[in-house]
Amino acid sequence: MTGLGLKAEHFEKHGEFLTYLIKGLCLVGLLFLVARIETGLPPVAFGIVVAALSAISSIAVAYHWVVRKTHKQLMYMEGGRLARFNEGRKLCLLVSFVVSVPAVFLLMVELPKWGAVQWILALCAVGVFYLVLVAAKKFVKKELEPPFRHSKEVAITIALVGSMALLAYAAAIAFEPMQEFSSIESAFNATANPYEASPTILLAEIGEFDSFSEGLVAYGLSETAGFSFEWYLVLRAFLAASSLLGFANLLGACSIPFGELKRVFLPLEFVKNPQSHNRPVWTHVAFACLLPLVCLVGLVVGNNAVEEMERPREVSFAKEFVREQVQLASYVIDGKFYDQKTTEDLLREVEDRAARLYDEASQNLVPLINEAFDRRVENVDSYLDWYYSLPADYERLIQFFVGSIEDGLREQLQSRINEGVDEEKLNQEMERFFSEANSIKEDLRQGLAACELHGVPDWLIGQKEELAPEVFSDILEPNERALAYKERLAAGVAAGVTGGFVSRAVVNKILARPVFQQMAAKLISALGTRGTVQLVTSAGGTAIAPGIGTAVGAIGGLVIGAAVDYVFLKVDEAQNREGYKSDIVAAIEEERTETLALFQTE
Repeated sequence: MTGLGLKAEHFEKHGEFLTYLIKGLCLVGLLFLVARIETGLPPVAFGIVVAALSAISSIAVAYHWVVRKTHKQLMYMEGGRLARFNEGRKLCLLVSFVVSVPAVFLLMVELPKWGAVQWILALCAVGVFYLVLVAAKKFVKKELEPPFRHSKEVAITIALVGSMALLAYAAAIAFEPMQEFSSIESAFNATANPYEASPTILLAEIGEFDSFSEGLVAYGLSETAGFSFEWYLVLRAFLAASSLLGFANLLGACSIPFGELKRVFLPLEFVKNPQSHNRPVWTHVAFACLLPLVCLVGLVVGNNAVEEMERPREVSFAKEFVREQVQLASYVIDGKFYDQKTTEDLLREVEDRAARLYDEASQNLVPLINEAFDRRVENVDSYLDWYYSLPADYERLIQFFVGSIEDGLREQLQSRINEGVDEEKLNQEMERFFSEANSIKEDLRQGLAACELHGVPDWLIGQKEELAPEVFSDILEPNERALAYKERLAAGVAAGVTGGFVSRAVVNKILARPVFQQMAAKLISALGTRGTVQLVTSAGGTAIAPGIGTAVGAIGGLVIGAAVDYVFLKVDEAQNREGYKSDIVAAIEEERTETLALFQTE
């Protein structure tokens, strides 16, 4: 008999395990199916699923309550007032159902967000739950009487498996890459609402609230995760607590045999006299069946009421709430939306950088620029001294026949005007200034692109304000002038003008003045007159004595030509030198004024 008893117990345990395993796998399969179709369920179908799962969960919760009531019933006399009061089941069933509905509802909200990791954990939880239950049985068997054992075993198992599920979930998300968000709205946009297009308005509304809360927490976590990884792990795990514990309670319901669950509807005196009190109280059964029906009707009516209230509204209640919380204001520039706060921060940063750049330029560049221009003003006389010298005159004569007088004048102008001027430090400071000015321009362009609101739904933007593009051009206007100045000077290289920034600027300015063309024209005219004089002198010598006269005439022409050159130069100098100097100095001063304006703020 003992062998047969052990064998029977062995088969009983295996049958209990198979029954639980089938129910547990069916539960996971049902939840997986619901997760795939839930977002498209109409209100009635969604209500049926919630009501059914809530009913199953509530019976499991009520079971533990009834077991506790059974323990109290042992103290009361059958038929007594306390026994009759303790026998009541409506409050027990109602509270159990009210507690179960939000847990199931939150589980339903979370299901479409579950990925492969969560579903693997759910499947593993089915087996782990039974293993923990077996261990709990061994402990409870030594401590409690049979009528109270299973309730304690399941309660312990739910607590342990729920805790292990939370730890496993926390470990899984710990290896997920940490997302960083620059703002609440970016975190909200990154948190998808799977119910956005759901025909069940209540689900869509709660989905908006849920997405916002997840985005808000994600934004807070991304801001603080660098300081405390442990808190990040705890907070992320807490987000899944309700859904995982709700799932654990449903597994607990699967682990309770039907005969034990039946106790929820049996009289409490069943524990004293199983033979005479083994029939369910049908009023308890009817009340338990009524609760999910009320839940279904309540969900459908509530959904219709919310849909009716939202019909005339521009946005739903949930979207309006989210919009008020996010408080997203935007600038509209050329039809595109830009985050107002970050755009204003960017503009302030660019203005501050530009102000600092021009302050540094005023301190460093302006003295160097003035020094460079002062030295060139002093070199004007040196250039004119060369211009009105006989060697320069003969040099120009050779260029008259073999080259270009303008090229020779330009080369000498560049050489004489820039003589003795060391621009190395000035050029370095200017290069640094132009580099920073270009950097500010590029940073503004990239920063503005980063401020653009991509993928943000129009309803989320509360305040919209037009911002003229001229705001940015006004900020960049000094930078643009400075960079245009650099480009203008770069063109001087192609024209044969070389040297540093100021060197090219000064020479280009003088070459563009009428004075340079006048000087070149006078030289060409004077060289033509000298050629005529030399020709007449040579011809006169030939007429007096052919052969010898020609040579004497040529020599005489050179002597007379040199004298004539000297006279012409001195006459030209007396007539035009001061005018040339005045024009050249004016050109230099004009360029000085324009250059200083580039590096000074008004």
